[in-house]
Amino acid sequence: MRLKYLLLCAALLAAACGEDEPNDPNNVVDPNNENNTNNTNNANNRADMGDMGDMPDMPWPKDVVGQVTITYWQPDALYEFPELQTHAVFSPQLTEAALVNPVGWLNRSDVADVFIPDDFWPIPAMGDSIDIDAGPMMIDGVELGDAGDFVAVGPEIVANRDEDVFEASTRSIYVSNLEHAREWAEEEDLSVDLPLEIEGGADIAAASVDAAITMASPFVITNHDPLQPYPLRYGESVVIEFDTTPEDDIVLMTVETFDAARVWQIPDDGSVDVSQLAADAQLPLGDEPTISFSRILQQDVPTQAGIVKVNTLRKVWLYGQRARPYTVEPKLWPVGATTPVRVTYVDGEFTNPTVDAGTNVTVENLRVSDSEGNVIEFDATVAAGAATGPVQLAISGGSAISIPNAAWVAASLPSAGDCFSSVDEGLVADGAYFATDGGLDFGQFVTDFCPAGDPEGREQTIPISLSEGERLEVTLITDKARGALYLVEDCDDLNDVRACSAGPAPGKPTKLEYWATSDETVLVVVDTYLPDDFPEATYIVNIKRETPTSFQFEPQIVTEGATQLIQFLAFGGDFTGTDPFSFGPGITIDQVDVFGNYAEVTITSDVGLADPTIDVTAEVASTPETVSDSLYISPYIAAPVSCMAADTAGALGPGSYEGLTLLGGTDAVTPVPCLSGNADGMEGIFRVDLGPSETLKAEVVMPGRDPVIYVIESCGGDVLSCADNTSTDRSEYVEFTASAAGSTVYLVVDGFDVTDSDVFYLDLDISL
Repeated sequence: MRLKYLLLCAALLAAACGEDEPNDPNNVVDPNNENNTNNTNNANNRADMGDMGDMPDMPWPKDVVGQVTITYWQPDALYEFPELQTHAVFSPQLTEAALVNPVGWLNRSDVADVFIPDDFWPIPAMGDSIDIDAGPMMIDGVELGDAGDFVAVGPEIVANRDEDVFEASTRSIYVSNLEHAREWAEEEDLSVDLPLEIEGGADIAAASVDAAITMASPFVITNHDPLQPYPLRYGESVVIEFDTTPEDDIVLMTVETFDAARVWQIPDDGSVDVSQLAADAQLPLGDEPTISFSRILQQDVPTQAGIVKVNTLRKVWLYGQRARPYTVEPKLWPVGATTPVRVTYVDGEFTNPTVDAGTNVTVENLRVSDSEGNVIEFDATVAAGAATGPVQLAISGGSAISIPNAAWVAASLPSAGDCFSSVDEGLVADGAYFATDGGLDFGQFVTDFCPAGDPEGREQTIPISLSEGERLEVTLITDKARGALYLVEDCDDLNDVRACSAGPAPGKPTKLEYWATSDETVLVVVDTYLPDDFPEATYIVNIKRETPTSFQFEPQIVTEGATQLIQFLAFGGDFTGTDPFSFGPGITIDQVDVFGNYAEVTITSDVGLADPTIDVTAEVASTPETVSDSLYISPYIAAPVSCMAADTAGALGPGSYEGLTLLGGTDAVTPVPCLSGNADGMEGIFRVDLGPSETLKAEVVMPGRDPVIYVIESCGGDVLSCADNTSTDRSEYVEFTASAAGSTVYLVVDGFDVTDSDVFYLDLDISL
């Protein structure tokens, strides 16, 4: 929804979108640019009101002639500077309408090809709400009066007549100059009453009133710092606490999600349960909702021209983000540099903390930076030449927490650039590296077969040398993009892409494994599922090669209880001995066929192995060798059709599973309202027990089908998380973080359509 909002205001007049987001303070209009058509009058271009002469000594008109709105945008997590904007229209019809945005939303008229305020949403009754997407109320007979070239508030704040609208239709709409919004907010004294000045035009007489306008009191959030993203936890309510005021003002709350927006009028009583209001309105908050609060003070100001209704607003935004119990920002700590780090732990309280980030990282300027003790900040200095890789962060003092993979110590990628330049710059050693994808090529390789289809982003190639029998592991960490990794032989190897892997979801690590069958040089390609014109982004890639083995085999995952053929290939000799293969307890070897350095082994595993990771031993050239934890026995799970049946079957733990939904239930549960529609396939319902603050990560693929996956609190309860983002043969991924007390939830594997019911493969991770 926020993206929709920004696009809407790019299409409309951004200056007059009173309920839109504040303007980026860096997006400054050049007042000397002759192409600037809106707000062409400079802030100081106002008539000398002394030329008007003395006003006649008579009663001022009592008719309502128009409205002026002064909006103060308070700083927030995305916009660190305040802004002060003024808008005005002179129309009795608009002024008397009770609107969500007292200015009125500017929208394109059906009768004139100009922007005029003809669509409006009424302010909801106390405790009630309106759905912005449901459509506006209509106001007939809207006429806009000409009040001259400007309306001024205070010594400097000038709303000039918008010349685009005026020249197109002679309709007068007044908007303040955006390039002065930050300056006004920082310099204007809003603690004193402000004067109002109207130049006067064909319809509205000139007017000047001293100390006429009182600004609404600031909206002060007391339980969260608005300059930081608001951490959202599944199963925990979003409750905002704020200062109250004695004034007779209006407090509006707007909640925007990706595809919906709703406005409530809430009591000025110091607290609001956003989650409860959203749930009552069937508006799931989702992963990144935007929540805004407006404190509105409405005043009638008598002037020589008539009654002017003045609306002053203080507005603040909160940007919600789904969070685990802790967050560490940033994730990248470059070698040889100092990085400011911020750690948030919402389940604890730090007092006199200490931080251990490893032997190569020096922690300085450590401090608790919020009143609740949930946030610490420090400077992390990584020594020059330090080993790269993930950072294990241990924090003590008050609360104690150990965070694995909290960040990555990384060096600048030595082969960053286009494909041929990267090859010329030489092979890359093991380690963690960072680079940006700016300026890279795209579309070089045919990657349609990748698990999530063709990644469209810019492509970085990294030359790697592999020895026969060596296993390569590559991990890609992107910001919010869904990553992709694959291998090619050289820069001209357009159609021989192999070992492609896609990240489970935007911003989640992408992992690729490859076992070399000969000595070879390959190119690891870093890619993303983003358009090639997407802004430049930084990524981290970690390269690791294991000690070469004398044999390899595939597949490396088999299903428990099933009979499976495994193919072996030996390096540097043939398989030897009368019994060359061993898999340990729980695995029965049914048949062995050896053909020199190639062998086929048929095995059957027991059901319910205590440890599903298996060591595999093979004798090559009369020398036995064991590859530890190299075969995984995937448990088979039936599809319980209810939460009761899932309880009977027992909770799923971490691991990879194979299952079948074809015998499951249908419509016993639903992902609505988390998804806009129901999932019509057969479903399997699986219980998952989570400890305090543990996070469930689940990825499912259903070959030849289109799966849907979601988490529910019970079979008749709320949907806590859901995913239906891709299509046939693509994976779906969800996360859910338990409360500080822990949770029992139910994971549902479903299908988009009635035909999307079949064998599925489920990867489950449960961790802090």
